[in-house]
Amino acid sequence: MMSNYQPLGYGVGIESRRGTFHLNLEFADVTRPGDDKTSWHLRQRAGYGPACSFVGVLTGRTSQSGAHPLKQTEGLKLAYLVAVTDDVTQCLRAGVAPGHDRQVMIRAEHLTKGEQMANAPGGPNRKIN
Repeated sequence: MMSNYQPLGYGVGIESRRGTFHLNLEFADVTRPGDDKTSWHLRQRAGYGPACSFVGVLTGRTSQSGAHPLKQTEGLKLAYLVAVTDDVTQCLRAGVAPGHDRQVMIRAEHLTKGEQMANAPGGPNRKIN
């Protein structure tokens, strides 16, 4: 993958029967020119929790639903984090590790929650799920 990763800026602990699964992700925009979807590769930062990675995909042709390029706002970063957190939670409930390059679809509810968290009093540093 690309080497221009940057920290996502938020860490989250996901509780499971086996303990806490810590996510501290970094991301790179891997959208291909001309695509009608925005794709980010997200991976666990070195030294944090088990290794795992995700390809977050936001589809659509409008600025609200995923045309490229999208500004990398705090709300958008949080939307990707919420979607990955939901996916990891489902994996852990099923008793499996998330693995590498899992495709995660960014849905409208993730965008809404990300924007709400980014604009909430006190900022976005609070419980994700």
